[in-house]
Parts: sequence; structure tokens; C-alpha cells
Amino acid sequence: MNNQSDDFIISLLQKKLRTRMDGIIASSMREKQLNYKYNFGLSLPFIKELASLLPKRKSLAEKLLKYQTRELKIIGLILYPENELDIKRAKELFEELHTKELKDLYVFFLLSNLDIKNPIYSMLLNEKEYINYIIAIFNRRLLLKQAIEEKQILLILDQIENLKQKKEKYHPQEITFFERSYNFSKKVNIRLLEIFQKNKKELNYIIDNLF
Repeated sequence: MNNQSDDFIISLLQKKLRTRMDGIIASSMREKQLNYKYNFGLSLPFIKELASLLPKRKSLAEKLLKYQTRELKIIGLILYPENELDIKRAKELFEELHTKELKDLYVFFLLSNLDIKNPIYSMLLNEKEYINYIIAIFNRRLLLKQAIEEKQILLILDQIENLKQKKEKYHPQEITFFERSYNFSKKVNIRLLEIFQKNKKELNYIIDNLF
């Protein structure tokens, strides 16, 4: 399909989606408040299979993202070339992707796979509104043992602690980050130990497992 035009590929995709539409799942998604203008109710594995047959091309990805169709938007996120995403577009996509599902898939398929020195990470790390997304990104990178810099982990730990001052408990993904970043480096372990000592009651079970 590399030689086919974007519009031709999208036309074929739309036909394929219509033939595989699952109305029951689409209805179930609406009941769970996964609201899309158009939703064919297709599973993520099937959507990924469709995307795997298509060229990873920015022009195609951008056109797909403009559609108000769940499946086309997801394919657009999968096909977006990581090295062609800039800070301006990265911010715009957070605004344009209107459901939690789409934002989570944006993190999973695109943002988690950027080069570790990409300036988008610096932007996400330094703007508080993106803290939950950056934790999710780095949780995935730690799990997959992808490149990470020590200063990035330390900055996230500081931000988690700043957030903790405004709430009673840590979020589960924050605790996952503690566990996955342990033993990354001596400096990270020292910072984690400070956090654990200050929050012994809540984090006691992690202390027992890690130390």
C-alpha cells in the first residue's frame, strides 16, 4: 500500500470497517461513556492488525486523525511517525483527542516511543498539566527497559511528591513508578528511600518487598 494515495487507503479502510462493524460492542462503549460520533465497535487487536498493513506516513496519519471515527483516529495514532511529531503538534493532539481512551492510546502508541532526548519529553516534564501522562509514558519505558535518563526520573519523583501534598493517597500508577524505578541508579534509590521513610504507613508493603 506504500504507493497508494492517502485518500485511496482511507476509502478502503472505511469499507473494511463497515463490513466488520460490531453494533453490540459499540453500544456497550457508549454506555461506558466512550462517546464518539462514529464508532464501529472494533477491538484494538483488530485495529492494530489493520494498521500494520498500512504505511507509517504523517500525511495519512493526519488525515485519519481529522475523522470523527474512533477506529480511524486510533489508526492515525498508530501510523504517526514518531520523529515527525513536534512540540506544537504534541500539545494540539492532547486537546483534539476528546476521550480518555484516545489520550491513553496516544501515550501508548506514540509518546512512549519517542527518542529519549526528544524535546517533547522536556515539555511534558515541566508542565504540570501533563504529569499523569508523563508518569504513564515512563512507566511503560521502564517496563520495556527503554532508554531513560536519571534526571527525568528524579524530576518525576519530585512532581509526584508535590502532588501528594494536595491529596491523601498516591495514585496506583505513581506507586507503580516507584516500584519500576527502584534500582535504576544510586541517586534514584536515595530519593525513593526519602519518599518511603516519609510515607511509611501507606508504602510499608513496598518497603517490605524492595528492601
